Formats: sequence, structure tokens, C-alpha cells
Amino acid sequence: MGHLLEQQKEMNCYERQAQRLRLNNQNRAEITAFHTLHPETWLGRVGYFGEEREMVAAGEKSPLVRYDGDMVFDCQYDFCIPANDSGMLGLIRRWNAGERSLGIFNQIYDRVQELGGIYLIWH
Repeated sequence: MGHLLEQQKEMNCYERQAQRLRLNNQNRAEITAFHTLHPETWLGRVGYFGEEREMVAAGEKSPLVRYDGDMVFDCQYDFCIPANDSGMLGLIRRWNAGERSLGIFNQIYDRVQELGGIYLIWH
């Protein structure tokens, strides 16, 4: 861990920005590749705020969006899965309804893996 911190300190702001751009572009490439293998690709987000959180918790807004090839912005989604999954919808709704526990978080993480999905790591 100390080595990574030292490396970050030595990088100037342009190098850090270039590193962020590479990672974010890599995420977009992974979404495209996943979509090539799974034409029915769904992008998901776990945490919402304010009115959106209430809408997700109440089932009025879906936290899953079918990927259609449009631009994905940095930090817009947390994962890709190959199906619109009711189990995942339920877990994310519980999270946004206030049931924020390590148990629910782990269930969401496990569900992405069970479905053969991938996690996105944005910078």
C-alpha cells in the first residue's frame, strides 16, 4: 500500500489525469466487449441519492438499464449483467430503502458474479 501512495505522490496532475482516462476508457471497452458476448447487456447502479433513491426503493425507477451502445459516462454504472434480473432489482431496492448492510452489499456482489457479470471500476 505504501508503494502505491508513493507512486501517486510522484505523479504530476497530468499523469494522474492520463491514468484516470485510461481506466475509464478501459471500462467502456469492457462494456462493449461484454455486449458483444451478451447482446442483452444490462448496466446497473447500486447507490442513489435524494428523490432518485426514493424512486428506486419504491420500484418507480429501475436501477438496471439495457445497454444499447450509447456512450457510458464515467461512474455512471457499477456493473454489467447479461439479463434484467428480478433478484438484483430486489437487492438494490433494499439497499436504497435504507437496508445498507455488509450482508446486502455482499449479496449484490455475489449476484453479479452468479449472473456472469462484471464490475466496473471507475476513477
